[in-house]
Formats: sequence, structure tokens, C-alpha cells
Amino acid sequence: MRAMFGLVGILLVVGVIVYWMGAPGGELDQARTTIKTGEVAREQVNQISGHDSATGGLAMNSATFEMLTSNAKPASLEVKDVIADGAYARYFGLQKGDVITAIEYQGLKRAVKELDDTRDGRDQVAEAYQRHGTLTIKRKGQEMTLPVAAPPPAPGLPPSQQPRNSVQRQLEQIQQGAPQ
Repeated sequence: MRAMFGLVGILLVVGVIVYWMGAPGGELDQARTTIKTGEVAREQVNQISGHDSATGGLAMNSATFEMLTSNAKPASLEVKDVIADGAYARYFGLQKGDVITAIEYQGLKRAVKELDDTRDGRDQVAEAYQRHGTLTIKRKGQEMTLPVAAPPPAPGLPPSQQPRNSVQRQLEQIQQGAPQ
């Protein structure tokens, strides 16, 4: 009988410890927060270094481009192919057939017509990716800037139903531990 009380006492103490560790503010909660923060930091480091966090390869390999010319001079940069879940598709939202007309990062906006060739354009897109820049594109005749800025909150919708941009979706995937 005493052994039974001893065993119940031990189980009760272990249960209290596990509950305390898993409760908000407990050790497990802090560990989860630390892991999530580390994952976000890892994603940022990969982007700054020009790598695709999903594959570990170079982000610039997630799309191919072709320089479109006018009078034998560069005019714009066409996206010939893009990996659907690649770095450029996730960050910028690039799609096959998009035509890049300008590249901007760190306050410097360059028109593609100022570039030398396809390679220079590819390098500038990679630089914009690394420095969290933007691309001005034409898609189906409409000019837009990528990545698309977060839309203003829709009135009356809960946060889970609010429209999200590609960066917000990416952060949600990281927080949920989903593969990218």
C-alpha cells in the first residue's frame, strides 16, 4: 500500500513538472519560441547570402531570364522559367512570362534598359533578393511592384482571413514548421 502511495506521489510530481514546463511561459514554451526565432533568423541569413532556404542552393537558380531588346539595346528582362516553390517565386511572387522593367534595392532603382545583358539582369535580380528589394514588372499588360505590399486590413475580417503577401505566407509556414 505504501508503495502505491509512493508511486502515485512520484507520478503526481512528474505530472506537475510536465504541466509547468508546457504552460505558457514555461520551459517548453520558451524553447518553442527560441526555435521559431532561430528558424526566422535562418531564413533571413539564407536570403541575405543569396541562398534558397528550401533547397540550400543559390536563389538565382530558381528562375531563368532572357533580355528583351529594342533597336539592339536592352529593354526589359523576361522571366522564361521559374521554379514554383523556389526562392524568387516565394519572395517576389515571380511567374513565368513576367517582364521585369526595373529593379530596386537600398533606394537605388535601375531601369532594365540601363543594364548590359541577361547576365547583368540576373545578377541585379539576385541583389534585389538578397537586399529585400523590389521588382517592377508587367504581367498580362498590368504594371506592378513585387513583392506585393501587404494590403490594408479588411474591415470586419478576423486576422486568419485577412489577405496576406508572399512574405507573410512564408513566415506563417516557418512558424507552423511546414516545409517550404
